[in-house]
Amino acid sequence: MSIKGIFKRLIFGASAEPGEQTRSTKTVRNEYTFSERDKLVAQKCAGDLLRVFTESLNIANKSKNRETRESRLRVARDTLTELRTMEKKFPFLHLENLEAVETSIAEVEAETREMSAAQPKPKIITTIEESQNNKIGTWKDNQDVVHGLQFSATLQLRTPLRVLLRHGEIHTNINTKPPKIIKEMWEGIWVFKTKTFRELGCDVDEVAPGTHASDVGLVLPADYLPFLIAIRRVVELDEPIENRIKKLREMPMASDWKTYIEKHGGIEKIIRQFFPEFIDTIPKISAAIDELSELGLETPNRIAAAPDETLLSIKGIGQSKLKTIRDYCAGITKNRDADRVENVIR
Repeated sequence: MSIKGIFKRLIFGASAEPGEQTRSTKTVRNEYTFSERDKLVAQKCAGDLLRVFTESLNIANKSKNRETRESRLRVARDTLTELRTMEKKFPFLHLENLEAVETSIAEVEAETREMSAAQPKPKIITTIEESQNNKIGTWKDNQDVVHGLQFSATLQLRTPLRVLLRHGEIHTNINTKPPKIIKEMWEGIWVFKTKTFRELGCDVDEVAPGTHASDVGLVLPADYLPFLIAIRRVVELDEPIENRIKKLREMPMASDWKTYIEKHGGIEKIIRQFFPEFIDTIPKISAAIDELSELGLETPNRIAAAPDETLLSIKGIGQSKLKTIRDYCAGITKNRDADRVENVIR
């Protein structure tokens, strides 16, 4: 039986044959009491899981790339486990033809193992150019399931504005390389954009956009990305540090943004991330920072002007750390009277 045929026979409650539907209703009537809302919610959740299962196994079956097949098979297995759990919890849900589905998964897994044994160990990608070339090659091998490439920015405060603004951009010309957006590999990556369910021959709606990893945990890009962009538009201004700090403190916050601010430890912690106090950046003197601040020694020029005796009188500073402080201050050539430094990647 084809995989497409199996999907058509993986059925839930209201879609079952009349006889099956009657047995399911009877079970519910005799053993459990579920409201109509309960049933609708459960059926929707099950339907969403079925769509994920359908997409994953279809991609695994069609893909010629071992890593793609293995990752999609893991998703298919996990999703099928969730479907079975739901069937036990809600008797009005009914899965048909599970034996054929299991056999189909096993067959794709066996093919993947053979492919894995035949393919050489993948080369570790270390440069942006290698990453793009590798993506194009895999895309060409999987045109039956891959629509194109989509850029995914790293959703973190440190990510430059030039990168965040390109998140979600789609590249569909298989004969050309995608635009070079990043300068460092950590900033983002081009990922495969698979064809829709209907393009793959499955008459089901698309799954809602999923969450992405970020520096505050899993987030919805549609919610978190505007917050990151708003922050970066301020910190990357060509203005004095004091002006940018003031604008950050006065920036209007949408309700969801206030939650993100709290998850980051508050606006002052965000400010310190981009504009740390100078004495906090001097290496190996954490125990002496408070006393340096109390003495007003908070800028390169003030520390450079302080006598050795003054610095050596501070607990935690000896001859070795004194040299570290002197060398570090001498290395600062701009804004030597500023008590903060800039830590903004553009």
